[in-house]
Amino acid sequence: MGGERRLKRAEDFRAVYRAGRRYGNRLVALYVLARGDGPSRVGYTTGRGIGKATVRNRLRRRLREIGRRWERELGTGRDFVMVARTEAVEADFARLKAGVLAVLDEAARWEREEG
Repeated sequence: MGGERRLKRAEDFRAVYRAGRRYGNRLVALYVLARGDGPSRVGYTTGRGIGKATVRNRLRRRLREIGRRWERELGTGRDFVMVARTEAVEADFARLKAGVLAVLDEAARWEREEG
């Protein structure tokens, strides 16, 4: 995914946390903020409570790999932040993928109903 489709600045993450809608399960939380036009952007985060840097980085890489498949279908005008929860550390790749896809399905259903 190109740099223009990636959330990078802390203020952009804060805006999504503050004003975005949250969806989640035991493995991940997804924040979605509609911001008008332009390409949709995605950011991935893991808090320090997850573990040491190597654990957090590995988990972020796994989330990015799962997200790589759905990022193409984001459309325009939204910011997404995927937040790993503590239980995600122990989950194998298949379970983590199922958790991410479940949250994405929940968000898509809500967006269709609202939109």
